Amino acid sequence: MADHGFLIAALSGRSLAAAAARAGHGVFVLDLFNDSDLATLARKSAPVEADAGGGFDGESLLGAAGELKCGEAPLVFGAGFEDRPELLGRLAEGRTLCGNSPQTLTRIKDPGDFFVTLDGLGIRHPQTSLTLPENSPAGWLVKPVGGSGGHHIREIWENNPSAPVYYPPFYYQRELAGRAVSLLFLGDGKRICALGLSEQFPTPFPPDHPFRFGFAVTLPDGDATLMTGLTRTAMALTKVYGLVGLNSLDALMDEAGELSVLEVNPRPGATLDLFDPLAGTPLFDLHVEAVAGNLPHDSEIPRGQADVFRACGILYADTSFHMGEDMDWPVWGADRPRTGTAFAIGDPICTIFAEGGTPAQAMEFIAERAGALRNDLARCKGADH
Repeated sequence: MADHGFLIAALSGRSLAAAAARAGHGVFVLDLFNDSDLATLARKSAPVEADAGGGFDGESLLGAAGELKCGEAPLVFGAGFEDRPELLGRLAEGRTLCGNSPQTLTRIKDPGDFFVTLDGLGIRHPQTSLTLPENSPAGWLVKPVGGSGGHHIREIWENNPSAPVYYPPFYYQRELAGRAVSLLFLGDGKRICALGLSEQFPTPFPPDHPFRFGFAVTLPDGDATLMTGLTRTAMALTKVYGLVGLNSLDALMDEAGELSVLEVNPRPGATLDLFDPLAGTPLFDLHVEAVAGNLPHDSEIPRGQADVFRACGILYADTSFHMGEDMDWPVWGADRPRTGTAFAIGDPICTIFAEGGTPAQAMEFIAERAGALRNDLARCKGADH
């Protein structure tokens, strides 16, 4: 398949393109941003227009795919299809789909299916409802079905119990305290291979987006309780849903170490950027092979640097501006916007990476680099002050 390259489609396709490039594959990329660093990673890329909810405009996506002229290149997809499985099916017509099927996405992202399945397996999760809680809705969240990045999650207040009507369908979930942890794993439809643990942190900016994704960092694999709990759950869900390729399982861990499952992301996600550079073998290749039913055993995967922890963070605009021509991007900055790109307050600007000897140190470096990058952007020609 590598001789013909791969078609990558994701809301932000750079991380998948970078993983494919590290594995030595040529790629054609469809995403919303078409950032400047894609030029060094892709044979060709094309921007896709967004719909009113910030996802793919279907006709724009399919039209851009035709413009790439990538033939029957196999399709690898990222975020952007959990709420549009039928669009994934249309994009995959006439080509090999290297990932979970549209039918799998439909089932695992249906709260009426997923949380009932968790109950049947005896797996703990936050209290969830398909209808607005009648008594004291405070303390509940409203979540869009198939949403990603936490951008559209809202709190429900006693004096404003309605859900955002512009993001249907949605469901309601009791808010719980705890650490947001995640397991990246490979599946072949029946078995899994655990690849690594990470922790995620929100960036509540602007204030009306309190749960949007902000930062993530790898965690030690030696946390046996956490690894065992998430691995068992991932194995059980893989058997039920037939999960293939790279997936991630997200959960909350309370002070007592108890896990409450939130969701499965049935495709490569943001943590690919964390684990792939440290892995002993290209994760993109493992994804493609696992989809085809070739799942390696844990002992067969070369381990990377166990004493290095990698973090990433999204830098959001705290003022409106246009990207100038004289921005000198550091090597640790990715998803670099093109000259002239306009930003409003709260828009994502780029992704920052750092490594450290501990997770805390890696996160400290992210904060330092974010400050340095904001100073550089403030000096960049085109900023609106």
